[in-house]
Amino acid sequence: MFPRHIGLAALVATFAIASCGKKEEGSAQSAVDSLKGAAGQAGQAFTQARDQAASTAQATLDEVKKQVDALKAKGSTISADLKSSFDKAVGDIDASMKKAVDALSGLKSAGADAWQKASTDATAAINDLKTKVAEAMKQFGPK
Repeated sequence: MFPRHIGLAALVATFAIASCGKKEEGSAQSAVDSLKGAAGQAGQAFTQARDQAASTAQATLDEVKKQVDALKAKGSTISADLKSSFDKAVGDIDASMKKAVDALSGLKSAGADAWQKASTDATAAINDLKTKVAEAMKQFGPK
């Protein structure tokens, strides 16, 4: 049938092709593993950036909460003629506080595709709250 060297050559070629496929599979797996590693690193970087933004926003919100508590404590000493405007200011502050807390919660749970907008939203809500508190402190705070 086949001369012996042709059969041997066919056998060697078959093994070469089979091992070549295994090398390609190994190379493909290596590439997949590299991509997974890069994705993991990107995920960690996103998580760190988001968590840092959330931590900064939380610290700012905690400071503003202290000012709000001090302002509300002043409520019992407000004169009757200012009580209505004080209550309105506190109501506005409470509404802004809720928006800021909700925005911060959204930031903490935001995914990679939405965290930057969530950070901007949280910062804007906290800045709005700070403005309202500053205005109320100016009007009703210690003199």
